[in-house]
Amino acid sequence: MAPPDNATLHLVVSSISLGTALIPLILTLPDLYRKLVTRKQKYAELGQLYRDEDGEATRESQAAFSNTIQKRTLHLLSLTGLAVSIPLAVNGTVAHKNQDISTLEFLSRWLNVGTLALINILSLNTLIERLCTRVYTLALYQALPLLVLLVGTLWQLWDKIAQTPIAANQTLGLLAGQSAILLTSILTAVSIPRRPKVYKNGAEVDAMFTTSFASRYTFGWANELLNLSMTKGTQLEDEDIPVLDFLRRAATLQEKYQKLNPDRRLWLQVIVAHWPMFVLNNLFTIGETFLAYSPQFVMFKILQNLERKYAGIDVGYEPYIWVLAMGLIRFVEAIIQSQAFWVCFYGLNFPIRSQLASVIFTKTLSKKDVKGGGKKKEDGPATRPGSANGPINGTSNGTSNGASNGAVNGTAKPAKPTDVAKESEADEDALKNMKQGTINLISIDTERIADAAAFSNLLMESVLGSSLGLIFIVKILSLKALLVGLASIIVIIPANVFFAKKYTRAQDKLMKVRDKKLGVMSEALTGIRQIKFSALERQWEKKIGELRDEELSSLRTAFIYDTWLMACWICNPVFFSVAALSAHAYFEGALTPSAAFTALAVFNTLEFSMSILPEYISNIIDALVSAKRIEDYFKSEDKRNDIQDGETIGFKQADIRWPADLDEGKAPEETAFVLKNVDLEFPQGKLSLITGKTGSGKSLLLSALLGEADILAGTATVPAAPKREERPDHLASPANWIIQNAIAYVAQIPWIENATIKDNILFGLPYDADRYKKTIFACALEKDLEMFPDGELTEIGANGINLSGGQKWRVSFARAMYSRAGILVLDDVFSAVDAHVGAHMFKHALNGPLAEGRTRILVTHHVDMCKNVAAYLVVLEEGKVQAAAPIDRLIEENQLSAILKHDPQQVDTKDDDLEGKIGDDSGAAKSSPPKPATFTEKEHRETGTVGKDVYAAYFAASGGWAPWMWIVVVFLVSQGFTMMRSYWVKMWTSDHETDEGKLGQQFHGYQMGSYTMQQVIGGPNNGTGKQSHTVVYWIGIYCAFSLGTIIVGIYKYWCLFAISLKASDNLFKQLTSVVLRAPSRWLDTVPKGRILNRFTKDFEKIDARLSYDFAFLLYNVLGLAGVFLATAIVSPLMLILGFLMTLACLKFARVYLNGARELKRMESNYRSPIFEHFDATLTGITTIRSFGKSQEYLEAMYKRIDQYTKASYYQWLFNRWVGIRMQFLGGFFAMFVGAAVIAIPNFDPATAGFALSFSITYAMNIIWCIRRYANTELNMNSTERVMEYVGNPIEASPENPAPEGWPSQGHLEVKDLTVSYDPTLPAVLKNISFTANPGERVAVVGRTGAGKSSFSLALFRFIIASSGYIKIDGIDISTISLHDLRSRISIIPQDPVLFSGTVRSNLDPFDNFTDEKLVEALRRVHLIPQTADSGTATPATVGSTAQNPFTDLNSTISEGGLNLSQGQRQLLCLARACVLQPKILLLDEATSSIDMETEENIRESLKTSFAGTTTIIIAHRLEGVMDADKVVVMGSGEVLEVGSPDELMGKADSVFRGMVLAGKGNKGGEGKLIDFDEGEGSGSNE
Repeated sequence: MAPPDNATLHLVVSSISLGTALIPLILTLPDLYRKLVTRKQKYAELGQLYRDEDGEATRESQAAFSNTIQKRTLHLLSLTGLAVSIPLAVNGTVAHKNQDISTLEFLSRWLNVGTLALINILSLNTLIERLCTRVYTLALYQALPLLVLLVGTLWQLWDKIAQTPIAANQTLGLLAGQSAILLTSILTAVSIPRRPKVYKNGAEVDAMFTTSFASRYTFGWANELLNLSMTKGTQLEDEDIPVLDFLRRAATLQEKYQKLNPDRRLWLQVIVAHWPMFVLNNLFTIGETFLAYSPQFVMFKILQNLERKYAGIDVGYEPYIWVLAMGLIRFVEAIIQSQAFWVCFYGLNFPIRSQLASVIFTKTLSKKDVKGGGKKKEDGPATRPGSANGPINGTSNGTSNGASNGAVNGTAKPAKPTDVAKESEADEDALKNMKQGTINLISIDTERIADAAAFSNLLMESVLGSSLGLIFIVKILSLKALLVGLASIIVIIPANVFFAKKYTRAQDKLMKVRDKKLGVMSEALTGIRQIKFSALERQWEKKIGELRDEELSSLRTAFIYDTWLMACWICNPVFFSVAALSAHAYFEGALTPSAAFTALAVFNTLEFSMSILPEYISNIIDALVSAKRIEDYFKSEDKRNDIQDGETIGFKQADIRWPADLDEGKAPEETAFVLKNVDLEFPQGKLSLITGKTGSGKSLLLSALLGEADILAGTATVPAAPKREERPDHLASPANWIIQNAIAYVAQIPWIENATIKDNILFGLPYDADRYKKTIFACALEKDLEMFPDGELTEIGANGINLSGGQKWRVSFARAMYSRAGILVLDDVFSAVDAHVGAHMFKHALNGPLAEGRTRILVTHHVDMCKNVAAYLVVLEEGKVQAAAPIDRLIEENQLSAILKHDPQQVDTKDDDLEGKIGDDSGAAKSSPPKPATFTEKEHRETGTVGKDVYAAYFAASGGWAPWMWIVVVFLVSQGFTMMRSYWVKMWTSDHETDEGKLGQQFHGYQMGSYTMQQVIGGPNNGTGKQSHTVVYWIGIYCAFSLGTIIVGIYKYWCLFAISLKASDNLFKQLTSVVLRAPSRWLDTVPKGRILNRFTKDFEKIDARLSYDFAFLLYNVLGLAGVFLATAIVSPLMLILGFLMTLACLKFARVYLNGARELKRMESNYRSPIFEHFDATLTGITTIRSFGKSQEYLEAMYKRIDQYTKASYYQWLFNRWVGIRMQFLGGFFAMFVGAAVIAIPNFDPATAGFALSFSITYAMNIIWCIRRYANTELNMNSTERVMEYVGNPIEASPENPAPEGWPSQGHLEVKDLTVSYDPTLPAVLKNISFTANPGERVAVVGRTGAGKSSFSLALFRFIIASSGYIKIDGIDISTISLHDLRSRISIIPQDPVLFSGTVRSNLDPFDNFTDEKLVEALRRVHLIPQTADSGTATPATVGSTAQNPFTDLNSTISEGGLNLSQGQRQLLCLARACVLQPKILLLDEATSSIDMETEENIRESLKTSFAGTTTIIIAHRLEGVMDADKVVVMGSGEVLEVGSPDELMGKADSVFRGMVLAGKGNKGGEGKLIDFDEGEGSGSNE
C-alpha cells in the first residue's frame, strides 16, 4: 500500500486537475451549446480574412494557415486518454476492495477519469470551433489540466516503480501509456498557431501573437528571420524585418500616455501606464528567484546521498531522482528566467523608451518656440586689463548709476563671484531651449528611465534572493555561521554606500559634461563651413578637446569609484564565505562536502543578489534625475493661444514680445524687445506691406500673427484655421483648393526639408499638375529645374545646403504659393533674389493668378516696388508703429514720400521685358557639375563579422598588444585564485573525511591526484589517513587565496578601464580631427545627426561598455575553462561531453550572431533619422505649425521611432532565442555530470562537490561567454562606425607655412584659373584672369550660374584649380598650408553663422582682442550708436538703447543667433570682420537683409574701416557696385569683361552696361539700377 502522505498528495493533484478543467468548461459551455444546438458561430469574421488591431491577413497567408490536424489529433488523444484512464480506475476499484491501495488513491483515479471526461468536452468545442484565436485559447484551456494530470500520473508511476518490480504490476503499463498520451496531448495543444500571418500597410507584423504557445515561450518565431539572415548571403534590409504589433507602436503608446492624469510625477506616470508589465515582471522574478536556489538545494541532496553511500548506506534510486530533478528544474528555470528578461525589454524598456520619445516630440510641437533672447550673462569672463567687461558707455540695463562689471568709458571693476546655483539653473534653462538639449532628452534621458524601469525587478530579486540565500545558509550551516558571515560584510556596507554616492555624483557630473560637449559638437557641425572659412579648426579642436578632457576626467573618476564598488562586490561573497565556513568549521569541528560546496554555490548566487541593489539604486537616482529633466521640459510653456478668433486680421493696443519661457511670477528681462501699442488691421484678400529699419520688430509682428509671440497687452485677432480633420487635403480640387482661413508662412531664414524639390513644394498636398506648373513659373524656378540633372526630383540636402540663397528662398516661397492657405505671411522674400527674379515673383506670384483672393502680408525693404499694388502699409521704428494705414491715404496725406526717402530702389513691375530675363541661361546648365540623384547618401552599413582591422585599430589606439597580453595574464591569475579557493575547500573536506575514517583503505585515482596537489601546496599527509592540521591551518590558507582573489580582482578591472580610456581618447581625437578637416562636400552630404551619433552614442559604448565587455568576456571564458577542468576530475569523458555541448552552443551562437550583428548595425543607423527629424522639426517648428502640419511630422516621428524600436526588439528577441537554448543545454550538462558522479563507484563526496559546484555554472558561463562575445562584437560596431569616418580623406594641404606677416599688401592676381568640383566633372571656372590691387574694392557680378560662388570657393581652396593659379602678394595660394591661407583672409557669407554665447564670444571667440576694439567694431557697423567722442552721432539702427542687446558685450546670443534678426546677424558678422582687419575680404551679399539707410551708413563707415583692405564684393545693389574701383563681369564660368563702372558704362557693347540699362525704371530717368544678381550660397550649382 502506498504511504498515506503520498496518497493524500495524489488526491490533491487530481482535485486540482479537475478544477482546472471544470472552470474553463463552465465558461465555454454557452458557446458550445450555440454551436451544437443552434449551429451558429458567434463572430462576424467567419468566411472573411482575419483582422485584428495588429493588422490584416492576406489571402495567401489565410490559405497557408491551418490548425485542423492539431485539433483532430488533440481530440483523438483526449479520447484515448479517457479510454486508458477507465481501466486504471477499474483496477484501482478492485485493488481498493482487496485493500491494496488506500481510499484516497482510489478516489484519485476516478477523479482523473472525470478530469479527462471534462477535457474531452473542451476538446470537442475546440474541434468544431472555426475562429483561429478561439481555437488557440481553448487548446490552452486543455493544456493546463493535462499538465497537472501528467504531474500526478508521473508521481504515481514513480511510486509504483519504487514499490514493485515492473513485470509484476499491470498498472505500471497503463500509467506509462497514460503519461505518454498526456505528454503528447500537451505538446499538441501548445503547438496550435494562434492566427495567420497579418500585415500592416503591406509589411508583415511581428509573429509573437501569431505563433503557437510553445513557439512563443521558446522564442521560436525568431527562427524565420534568423534563417533568412543565414541564407540570404547579404545584409538584412528594413523590409525583411516585421513591423511591431499594435501595443508596441509609438502612436498607440502616445495615445495611452495622453489618457493619464497629467498632474502625476513622470515616474508615477510610467508605472501607471505599464503596471501590468511591472506586475508580470515581478511575478516571473519571484519564480526565477526561487528556482535560482534549486540547483544548490538539489546538489546538497545529491552530496548528502553520496556521503551516505560512501558510508555504506543503501540510498537506492534517490540520487538519480535528484539528478533528474536538477535537469527539470533547469529547464523550467530557463523558461521563466527568459520570460522575465523578455518582459524587461519587450514589455517595459522598448515601450517606455518609445512612449517618452513620442511624448517629448509631441510636447515640442506645442511648446513655445523660445530662442533665448534678451538675457545677458550676469557673470561674464574676468575683465581684461585695460578693457571693458559689461555695458557699453557705462550704461547697465536696469542700473541707473552706471555701475557695472566694467564700462568702455568708465572704470573697470572686478567681476562678482559666480553664484554656482544660479549658474547651474541658468545652464539648465539654456539647455532646455537649445536644440541639442532637447534632443538629449530623447537620446539620453528616455533611455536611462527605460533601463531603470526595465530592471525594476532587481529590487524584488535582490531582497527575495538575499532572504532565500540567508535562510538556505542557516539550513546547511548554522545560524551562528550566518551571523558571523553577515558581520563580516557589515564592515563593507559603509564603504559600499560611500562609493555608491561618489559614483552617483561622478555620473551626474559626467552627464552634464556630456551635454556641454554635445552642444559644442552640434554647434561646430552646424557652423562647420564658417569654421573652415576662418581656419578655426585648431581652436575648435582645442575647445572640443578641453570638454573631452573634462569628460574623460569625470569618466575616470566614475571608473575609480566603480572599481571600488566592484571591490566591494568581490569582497562581499569572499568575506561571507570565509567567515561563514570558518565559523561553521570552528563551531562544528568539521566541514562536510555537502555543506561546504553547497554553501559556496549559495554564496555565488548571493553575490549577485547582495551586490546589485546598491548599483541599481544609483541607476534609479540617475533615472529620477532624467525624469526631472523631462518633467521640467513638459512644464515649459506651450505656445500661448493669445490670438483670438475673429473676422479681421490685426491688433488692438497690443504689446508684443518674443516668446519667453518664464517661471511663474518671474518678470521678463528688461532687455527684452517689445513692440508697444500696436494698433492696425490688415485688409483681407489684398497685399499689405510691413517695413522698417533692421531690428525694428518686423519679424516679431509676423510671429504675433502666427501665434508665435507673447501678447502682453491688448488683443490680436486672426480667423481660426480649420483643423486637420476639417480639411481633407486628399480631396482637394481646383474648385475648393483655397481655404481662406488657412495660413502659409515663409520665414526670414528659409526652412527646407531634406527631400526632393517637388516634395518641398507640395509639402504633403496632392499633386495638381496645372497648379504646380503655375507655381514653378511664378516663383522663377523653371530654369533652376532645367539646370538640375534630376529636375524637380533633385534631392535637397539638410537645410538646403546644395541650393543657393535665392533658390532656397524661391523653393520656400513656392511652398506657400502652392499651398491651400488663404493667408500668406511672407518675411522679406525679395532680399536674396535679384531684381529681375524679384520683379517676376512680384508680378506672377505675389500679384498673379495664384494670389487671387488671398491675404498677403509681406515684410520688405522694397516698398517702392510694391506700392502701386499694395493696399496697406505698416512702418515700424524702434519698437513702435510709426505708421499703419492704407497706402492711398498715406499718398493723399503726403506721408508716403517721407517713408520711402531711404528706399532708392524703384522698379517698373509692368515691364514685360523683365519676364524674358528670368533665369537668363548664361551657360549655367552647361557649367554646372552634374549631381548624384541622391544628395544625402544612405548611411553605409558593414556586413559580416567586424573586421580584424577594426580590432587592430582599437588595440593600436589602446597602446598595442602588450597591455592586452598583460590583461590576459592578470585574468588567468585571478581565475587561478578562484579555482584554488574551491579546490582548497575540496581538500579541506577530504581531509575531514579521512580523519573520520570514511574513506576506507581504497584510494580512488582522483583522490591520489588531489593529494598530490595537496603536497604541492604544502599540506602533508602522514599516510595514516589521520588529519595532521588544525582548522586554523585550513582557514588561514583559504583566507590567503581569498585575499589574492580580491586584490587581483580589483587590479584586473582597473587595468581594463585604464586601457579602455586610452583607446577611447585616441579614437575621439582622430575622429574630431578628421571631421573638422573633412572636405566640405562630404560635410554637406552627411546629415549632422549621423556624425553626432558617432560622437555620442558610439563613444558612450567605446568609453565604457567595451571595457566591461572585454572584462566579462575574459572572466566567463576562463570560468568556462574552469568548469571543464573541474568536471574532468570526475572523468575525462566529461571533457568530450563538454566539448560536444560547446559545439552545439557555438552552432546556436553562430546563427544568433549572424542575425544580431546585422540588427545592431541597423539599430545604430536607425537612431540617426530620429535625431535628424527632431533637429529639422525644431529648426522649422514655426513653419510646420503655421502650415498646420504638426500631425504629419508627429506621424513621421512615430515611423522613425518604430523603425528603431523594431531593430532593438528583434536584437533582444535573438538574444532570448539563443539564451534559452543555451540554458537547456546547460541543464543537460549538469544532469550528465550529476549522473556520472553517482554512477562512478567509490567516488568521494568532496571531489563530487567540487565538480558539481562548477558544473551547475556551465550554463551561466557558456551563455555569458557567447553573450559577452556578442556584446563585444556588437559594441565593436561602434568602433567600426567611428573608424569608417576616421578613414575618410581630409582636405589636402601643403605643409609650407606662409611667410610671417603675409599678406602685407593684399594684391590679388587670378591667372588662367580653371576649376571643377571633381576631376571627372566639367569645369565651372574657365581660364578666368583679373587682378585686384591693394586696397581696391572689386565687384564680381553675373547671373545665377556665372561662377561667382565657385570663385569664392576657389579663393579659399574648397575646390582645387586644375590649371592656372591665384596669387596673393605674389604667392601661389596652392603652395601654402590651408590654415595659413584661410586664417589670413576673411569672408562674410550671405547666410551669417553665429554661435551660442555672448556678443563678445562671437566677435572674439578666443579672447585675442580688447573690448575697446570690439565696441568700436560694433559702432562701425551701426549696431550701437555713435558717441560724440568717436565720430558723428547717428541714430541707433537696431531699436532703442534700452532694448539693444549689443550695448552689452555679455548679452546672450542664442543657438544660431536666432534671438537676433537676419539683418542683425549679418551686421554682427560684419563687425567680426572689422575686428580681424584682414588684407583681403570677400563680402558675399553680406548686407542683403539690411535696410537701405543702415546699409548706406555702413558703406561709408567701412570705406574708412577697410581702407587698406582689398575687398571682393558679390552684391545685388547699385551702391555695392557703382562705387567700386573695378567690376568683374562673369558668365558661364568665364570673365566676360573687367573695368571700372564708368569705363564699362562708356562701352556701347558692354555686358555690364546692358545689365544696368535693363534694370532701369521707366519714370523719367529717376529709376536707379535694380538688383541684377541672385545671391548664392556656397553650395550653389555653379
